[in-house]
Amino acid sequence: MNFDYKEPLKADKRPLPYFQCFSSDWMATEQYALMSASERGLLFSMLNATWVNGSIPANAAHLSRILQLDEDTVTKSLSPRVIYWFCTSPNDETRLLCPELERQRAESVAYRRNRAEAGKKGGHATQDRHRKASIHSSTASICAKATEMNRDDVRRDDLKGSASIGKDQWPDEHSDWGNSYDSASSPPVL
Repeated sequence: MNFDYKEPLKADKRPLPYFQCFSSDWMATEQYALMSASERGLLFSMLNATWVNGSIPANAAHLSRILQLDEDTVTKSLSPRVIYWFCTSPNDETRLLCPELERQRAESVAYRRNRAEAGKKGGHATQDRHRKASIHSSTASICAKATEMNRDDVRRDDLKGSASIGKDQWPDEHSDWGNSYDSASSPPVL
């Protein structure tokens, strides 16, 4: 998988800033054990650049520029033991890929996708559970318990012919409040 960095990546869509590197695996590999210090340094510089960019130039001159190293040093250290960890990109023969990093990248993308799907499913399930609980709850509001109306339903107020009730229909505990409200003077204008 090669990255196209022409468009800026959103923070939640950024690739992982790291790759897994198990020292015991490296030390147990004959190809790595036979490398000189400069070859090991070049290898890890190439791995880092590959992880960030998706691929690296196969040309030593271009590679040295990307790695910010002297071209002579890169040319001397770019041995078959270093190249062993890379392959030519199927999309561009002038670029190198690291199959191990591509495997890790694919696993990371699949893991993130699975976690996003699981989160979405969990969120929907939680929302449904809360809706059901609020509909059946004795403390739920009337709106939460009300069934959704469709355009063929008739409202209770439509059946009565009036959407409001008069003062004469108020319960006794509200009549005192209503009368005091009606008799109150308007607040002073400042």
